[in-house]
Amino acid sequence: MPFTLRWDGTRWQRNDLSGPYRDVRLGAVTRRHAWAFTTAGSWQQGTEERRLWRFARGGWSAVADVPHVGGGARPEYVRPVLDGRGRVWTPGAGAGRSCYQHWDGTEWRTVYGPERDAAARCVVHDLVRVPGTRSLWAVGEDETNARPFAERWG
Repeated sequence: MPFTLRWDGTRWQRNDLSGPYRDVRLGAVTRRHAWAFTTAGSWQQGTEERRLWRFARGGWSAVADVPHVGGGARPEYVRPVLDGRGRVWTPGAGAGRSCYQHWDGTEWRTVYGPERDAAARCVVHDLVRVPGTRSLWAVGEDETNARPFAERWG
């Protein structure tokens, strides 16, 4: 069972995440919450399950399953990022353009980056928020043509 450890100032506390997940990717952290992404199954075989979690009031709770769009990004690239408005973003991959999954608290929406070579597989490798702003920066690669890219949102 996957778990996280939290330091409360005097000791470490273990907090389990229920389910058959093999990876936990800790992402956005605020004073009151933390967000994580878990995976189970096989990314290569297309049987991977992805889930968004939130830590609040001393425990983890499952928020939503994360959809696969555009072939999906490798799990090692996916972690949740807050946009400064309380919404969660995760990086993805797309044909001819990058894509991102955006959780507004009730549903997922796919947001696409600028168009590139239509035959290219464009994978976002990392996504971060600029501290103190609502801007997000992403870096990735057009894997088909071995071209890096950077994108800014907000």
